[in-house]
Order: sequence, then C-alpha cells, then structure tokens
Amino acid sequence: MANPLESLTAYSEFIAEWVHQPNIKHHRVPAPNISFEKPNLPELIREIVAIGGKS
Repeated sequence: MANPLESLTAYSEFIAEWVHQPNIKHHRVPAPNISFEKPNLPELIREIVAIGGKS
C-alpha cells in the first residue's frame, strides 16, 4: 500500500478504501410498527409520548 500522505490522490484513495459505506437500500432495518399498509401517525404519537416520559 502506498503512503496515504504522499499525495492528495493517495490520501483520497486510502480514505475511500478505509471507510466502508453501508448499502442502506439493501440492508435497511424497518422501523417497528411502521408500514405502508396502515396510517402511522397514531404509532408515531405513542412513540413520542413514550420517549418524552423517559426524560
């Protein structure tokens, strides 16, 4: 491997290889109780109230 501090190009290539960008389109985790099949507002309100009560 080349010295990453040798040039800007070498540094950019080093960072590109070092940082792994997740493929969120294919590896997403669906939110619990949220879907496209039913209205989500009641569930969102319940979750916000529950989180607010923990403060």
